[in-house]
Amino acid sequence: MSFVELTITTQSHNNIIAPPMEAVKRRYKISYKTKEEFVDAITNCALNPIEQNALMSGTIHQFNVMPKQPFNKDEIIKIAEYVLKMK
Repeated sequence: MSFVELTITTQSHNNIIAPPMEAVKRRYKISYKTKEEFVDAITNCALNPIEQNALMSGTIHQFNVMPKQPFNKDEIIKIAEYVLKMK
C-alpha cells in the first residue's frame, strides 16, 4: 500500500522567493476592477516582466523582477483567470 502525504508548511518571510499569490491577487484587484482588466494586466506582466510594468514595486526591491515564464499567452490567460477565481 502506498500513501501520498502532502505537507503544507509556512516559509519564513526570509525564505520565500516571491510574494504570495494571494498578495499579488489582492494588489491587482485594487487597480483592475473587471475580470478583463485583471487578466490583461497579469498576462501583460507575465509576458513582459520588466520593472516598468511591475505594479508591486516594493516586491521588486525585495525579490527582483519575476523571470520570464515558459508559458504561451493562452496558458498565462488561463492561469490569470484561475488566480482571480482563487478563494
